[in-house]
This record gives sequence, C-alpha cells and structure tokens, in this order.
Amino acid sequence: MKAALAEEISTEAIWFGYGGEVTIATRLETPVNKAPSVVTVITDEEIKNLGYRTFVEILRTVPGFEILKEAGTGVVEPAVRGIASASKVKVMLNGHTVNTTLTGSAFGRFDDFPVENIKKLEIIRGPGSAMYGENAFTAVINIITKDAADIDGVRISSGYGSFDTYEENVVFGERVGKVEVSGMVHYRQTTVFDGEVESDFQTIFDSLFGSNASLAPGRVHDGRQEYDLNLKIAYEGLWLQGWYSNKNRDPFIGGNLALKAFRAPSFYEMFRTGSGNKDLDPETIMTYEVELSYKFNKHVTSSVSYFYNNIDDLIFLKRGQDTPVYENLTDAHVQGVEMETRVDIIRDNYIFMNYTFQSPEDNHGNDMPFVAQHHGNFGVNVHYPKYINTNLSAFVSGTRSRVDDDTRDNLPAYALLNLSVIGKEFFKTLEIQGTVFNMLDKDYSDPGAIFIPKDLPRPGRTYFVGLSYQF
Repeated sequence: MKAALAEEISTEAIWFGYGGEVTIATRLETPVNKAPSVVTVITDEEIKNLGYRTFVEILRTVPGFEILKEAGTGVVEPAVRGIASASKVKVMLNGHTVNTTLTGSAFGRFDDFPVENIKKLEIIRGPGSAMYGENAFTAVINIITKDAADIDGVRISSGYGSFDTYEENVVFGERVGKVEVSGMVHYRQTTVFDGEVESDFQTIFDSLFGSNASLAPGRVHDGRQEYDLNLKIAYEGLWLQGWYSNKNRDPFIGGNLALKAFRAPSFYEMFRTGSGNKDLDPETIMTYEVELSYKFNKHVTSSVSYFYNNIDDLIFLKRGQDTPVYENLTDAHVQGVEMETRVDIIRDNYIFMNYTFQSPEDNHGNDMPFVAQHHGNFGVNVHYPKYINTNLSAFVSGTRSRVDDDTRDNLPAYALLNLSVIGKEFFKTLEIQGTVFNMLDKDYSDPGAIFIPKDLPRPGRTYFVGLSYQF
C-alpha cells in the first residue's frame, strides 16, 4: 500500500530564541528556534497544572487542534487545521510509531494514555510525511515518557471522578550502576458520559414500515476498563522498551449510521468486504507555512504563523448507490493563522493564550464539515508560595459546518471553563489535586450523522480528585 505523500515548504524567522530542545522536527536534538517546522512542546509541569487526565485531552490546548468523537464507534477523531481524521495524524511513543496498520489510527488505543508517565509532548502542527512517512498527513505527535532520572524513586497516585472513574498509577525509576530501569503500572475504569441519542438510521425504517428494531432512543455506551504496563531498561547508549495495554470498551452506539469520513488510504478502506476499493489513490498535500516568533523580554513571548494546505484526492465513503464504496471524491484547500502568547510573570505564575483562524474548503467552494473557523485557549496559572497552585483555563470554539446533504443548522459556538487546584509540600511529598471540567455546565455536542438529529451529546460539569506520594 502506498504511503501518503506530504511535501512541506517551511520557513521561520526567529528574532529572539526560545529555550529547550526538540527531536521531532529533525530526529536529532534541536533548539526550538532552529526547528524547520512549526512545533509545540508541552511539558509535564504544564500538563499537571492543567489537571487533564489523558493524552488526548491535552491536545485540545494545541493551536489548530480540535477533538471530536466519531459517531459510529466513539473513537477520538482529531481535527487538525480544518481536516478531521484520526488516520492522518501520526502518533509515536518515544519515537516509535503506534498507528495501526488496519485503520491507520492510534487513537483507539492511545487516547487514554496516562499523563503521569508523560515527560513532554512534541507536536508538529502540519504535515511530516517527508520524514515520517504515511499517516503524518496533518500532524505528528511524539509522546516522550519519563526515565529513571525524571522519577528517581517510586510515585504512587490514586483518584476518583465523575462517572465512577477510578485511576490507580505507579511510576518508578532507579539507576543501579550503569543500568537505568523505569516504567509504569496503570489501571483506569470509567463508565464515561452516557448522553441520550434520540434516533438513528434504523428509526427512519421503523417509521416507514411500522417495525420496532431501532435501539434509539438510547444511551451512549462509552465506558472502558484499561490496564497499562510500561518498562524501559537502559545501559549506556543501549535501551530496551516494552509497552502493554489491555483495553475493554463498550459499544458506543448500536445501529447503522451514515457519516462521511476523511482518511488516508488504509487496509480497511482498500480491502473491506463490500465497500473496499483497492484502486484508491493516495491523498497528497502540499503545505506552505511561515512562523514569526518574538521574545519581547524575559516575561513575554509571542508567535504568529500562517499556513496554506492544498490537498488532492481526499477519500470518503460514497453513498447514493446500492453498495457504498470508498473513493477519491474531492480536493480541498485550507489556509489559516495561528497566534500564541505566553506571559511568565514570576516563578510558576503565567498567562497563556492561543487563537486559530482557518478556512477549509473543498474544490467546489463548500466549507469542510465538522470543524470551526475560530477556536482558541486562554488561561492563567497562579502559584501561591509554596503550597497551592491554581490553573483556570477556557477552550472556545466557533460554529461548525455540516456535510453538504445535511440541512440542519450549523453547530453553535461554545466555551468550556476548567479549574485545577493542586496542594503540595504541606506534608512531605504528598500532593492533592482536584479538577472541575466544564465548570459552567455548558450544554454542547459533537457533530452527529444526519440521522442523529440532536448530534452527539458531550459531558456537562465533571470532576476528578487525586492523591499522589513520592517515595
């Protein structure tokens, strides 16, 4: 199967440099201000302050990223710079690809990756196929885990939250002579949000023929139970790493749903019985991007980037015939602007904000579905010496378009406000963290297929409380 092709032309004008280094842009340690791509780095301290519990929740804070639910399966579907698809984002664990060969996506397995073992996230906000091959079509993400020096002992954490969410986690790391051993044991169980879906595709047939086969109205079933094990052994320049994950998840929605999907050619699309098409052409993308970054002083740093994507041969399931078939049915172009500013006030007190404007259209001038033209993140982190840290953040999304044959109004704009509070150092290494998500209990939905009239309901106000202790 041919890999997706991506060509990038990227320039960067840096007036004053940033600190820190990344490996994702060149595969070698490179200062952020020398990276030949637009790169976002999120550290473990920033992740902890935000209060998010899983890898995929953190991605919502990245410029150009939106996080959606795929209507039929409930699997996370990230939208990057106007294109919604899980198989177009390459995900790596310490530099090793974790996308599956069947669907091309990593999000069915790695959406719940625990934050306790993340040292930092490195993200290329744009194509990376020239260096990373297939799936690196709209973005590349490298999850870097903690090693022995980062942990230096054993840290145990436990927590409970909304929807009967239980989390238990042990992170360990130790150096013995020249040998370093580090890893994690993690357990998570949750029923997750169970919003009601009032009708589905089968409801239409029931109304026409007087049958009663539909499972709607009914509840979304997004619960899951997960065990994760990670072990890394290093000896000087040689290291061995293993990752084991056992995840059981409930069926998201029963019934037959109609939904357009935009993905790179995968084994599933090419060879699925009935709808597969082995003659699919690979999707191609030509990207131009430029970023200007400026450090005004030791406190204020800002950047603005412009991107233009020209995409050919997008794939989706062609309906309106006896047997739907995956085909290359349209081209698209997306242009937009991303802006970021961070104000470091004094020791762990900072203000952060980012804003994205994007204009995704197909070759007929229609808006690409499911993504917002405007979205952004705004927040403030306040550290009270020396025991309390608070983080207040907001995610704001504009209206989102429908597919061409969907006559419903666009999905309305919404804003989500989150608050995280950490208490630490008041008793040895004990930490207490509490987070409230969607504090204002905003009612909002992700785009549903045309036969789900009220779309896919998303959670209202939720909470999580956890304890951790370092030995």
